[in-house]
Amino acid sequence: MRPIISIITLIIVLSLVLFITSCRGGTPQSVLDYNFKQGIAEVKMKFMDNAPPDKIYPLSKFKIILELDNQAAYDITTGKVSLAGIVGDYFLMEETEKELDPLQGRSMLNPSGDKVQVEFSGTSGQPFANAKEYRNNYYLLLKYSSKMDFGATVCIHPGLYDMYDSGCKTEKSKSFSGQGAPLAVTNLEQIIYPSGVGAEVEYRLLVKNRGKGKVTLVTFHGAKLGGEPLECEFRQEDGTTLTTAKFNEKKQEAMLICKTFLKDQSSYLTTLSADFSYDYVLEEKHTLNLVK
Repeated sequence: MRPIISIITLIIVLSLVLFITSCRGGTPQSVLDYNFKQGIAEVKMKFMDNAPPDKIYPLSKFKIILELDNQAAYDITTGKVSLAGIVGDYFLMEETEKELDPLQGRSMLNPSGDKVQVEFSGTSGQPFANAKEYRNNYYLLLKYSSKMDFGATVCIHPGLYDMYDSGCKTEKSKSFSGQGAPLAVTNLEQIIYPSGVGAEVEYRLLVKNRGKGKVTLVTFHGAKLGGEPLECEFRQEDGTTLTTAKFNEKKQEAMLICKTFLKDQSSYLTTLSADFSYDYVLEEKHTLNLVK
């Protein structure tokens, strides 16, 4: 009985996906085949109409309502929204920080991604002395944690001189547009070190921030060549290696070095995959305008 219920549930879910697709003017086949884990995508932020108002009058209540739209291909696991720099003498906010529930990213079962509204309530004061208005510049901060998966097809050839044979052709370097997140593997370099009993392969993955915000920390969780695990670490500027990489304001990138030994002497195609998580900060400057 349970398998029948599961099949019915799957049919209902797929039917909903096809219905959403048709409403958006696309074809069902295009959504079912679409790879959401490509390009650069992140959370979009926008204010709802008149929240906050363009003009806030003295001793009145107002709201700041922010819509968050997760356009990435991955879920936000934890996050918070905060308001920084609001002067309490002129704009007294009930709260300046709110925690976020998990937000699903875009996928076949959720093509649009999750949206949520975050609401802040406040009360205005009076402009100082004879001033007709007071403009308060503040920052809207979104901090969250998410993940990014990388996958590519690579050609392995342990031979030093034969760059290709009837199996496949090797590529020393490959570029990528992104994996559906602000964090992206943008370049993959393959280096083969042949030997008499086999060969060692080294992969260098350039991990960069391509979004509008700032990546603060990237954590490597594992990589595989085919089905075999790889030994990987981020190479720091001082030559040390770690499984985490701290990004600074100026240099928003890091190099992941992966190595393994090969036994097969002929060329073959296989898959290279790597999993990452990261912490991200998106910052926008805005203004509250208090007028008499």
